[in-house]
Amino acid sequence: MRSWTWLATVLPMAMLAACGGGSAGDHGGGDTPMPPAASGLSRDCGWLLRSDPNLLNILYPDRAATYWVALLPIPAGGELWLEGRYPHARYASFNLYNPRLEPIDALADVELAPEPGSAQPFAVGARRDADPRDYRVRVISAVPPADPAERAPNTLYSYAAVGEQRLPSPLAVAIYRVYVEDAGYDISGGVGLPQLAVALPGGVVLRGSAACSALEQLPPVPAAEALNGLDPAVETQPNLAAAAELRWLKFFDLASSQSHRLDAVPVLGPLLSGALGQSTANSGGFASNVHNSYMTASLSQTLGEVGVIEGRFPSAPRTRDGDAVMGDGQLRYWSLCSNEVNSQRYVDCLYDEQVQRVQGDRAIIVVSRDQDRPANAIAACGVNWLNWGPFSNSLLIYRHMLPRPDFAQAIQQVPGPSGAHEREVMGDYYPEGRHFSRAAFEALGCPVNPDAIPKARG
Repeated sequence: MRSWTWLATVLPMAMLAACGGGSAGDHGGGDTPMPPAASGLSRDCGWLLRSDPNLLNILYPDRAATYWVALLPIPAGGELWLEGRYPHARYASFNLYNPRLEPIDALADVELAPEPGSAQPFAVGARRDADPRDYRVRVISAVPPADPAERAPNTLYSYAAVGEQRLPSPLAVAIYRVYVEDAGYDISGGVGLPQLAVALPGGVVLRGSAACSALEQLPPVPAAEALNGLDPAVETQPNLAAAAELRWLKFFDLASSQSHRLDAVPVLGPLLSGALGQSTANSGGFASNVHNSYMTASLSQTLGEVGVIEGRFPSAPRTRDGDAVMGDGQLRYWSLCSNEVNSQRYVDCLYDEQVQRVQGDRAIIVVSRDQDRPANAIAACGVNWLNWGPFSNSLLIYRHMLPRPDFAQAIQQVPGPSGAHEREVMGDYYPEGRHFSRAAFEALGCPVNPDAIPKARG
């Protein structure tokens, strides 16, 4: 089974190469709490890596989420089981990926049927504190049926694409996510990690150390000390992508996202965009989550030291304080994060419950470095704040998760190519943004009137 060990080596090495040396938590937005520590969580041989703001902060993660990575070889004629308990959290899911870290299959929490005698706590109106709360996910080496209605329940399909062909793959690259654990619970939502079981042909099921021995224990995770010793990514001083008014671009795939890296550069920008093309295939990348759709916008200090965003923002259920019943919303979750482009690490994030609203469902969000923060970029003035990060350029990522079918303004509804239809489809929910000087934003006074922002001179 050593044919899959190249990925076990490449993935940690990629993380080593991309991680910066500082703590993203050090740049947080003041009142944003860091998640509880992961001490005491049992982890079997399947779970190799966990996201961490200091150590493994790459591929543009979300601060309110924790990610666990597994490389799971599937025995010939058998299958793997992930036996777990629904977390006390906003959301949980499993995604499978190809070697390009594009998602190929996924199951969201509401798609997981509980074990007999257990309850499903994630459906709208369900008791979130229900117990028992057990489930089992099957991971099989197979191509999923063309008709989703023919899928086996609670099953993830591991396969590879060779040209136009799809072939079963004996290696499943999986990421397990937990978003916004309830207050007082650890980052697993108080239930620990799903445990691995190996179902062999003939009905034999191995668990615990026997399962690990059967799959051969994978190479160890690199030492935290080595990761902490790395220098930050080299600063890119010129403005290569940002415009005075923020331009939001829906993410479809790796190539089309990279085609916009030189948008602000005359001649070279259009040449790169034309060379890489504008795919609308939604194949994803950067270990994206199929339950999210993403938009990005670039910021540059050359255009102003403060980025200002205002507009309507969707509703989402509130769960952080342990609400007993799962609520409803236009989305299950949304967030806005600032990121360092080259290392792919997040600097700071705000998610739906953390965002202070004004005039109903509107909000004002200011992005700046700590030393450039306007005096009125505070909650008392009706303003939310995100840390820009240490570099002259910053990348904003806006996420929409699991939209309600009647929410037509979700990012999921925006067709391609990137940059063509975002404002048209999202309407009032399009996050208007522009660069300001610190003095220009402070001139708006306190409280800040969102209607005055578009009329102000940045």
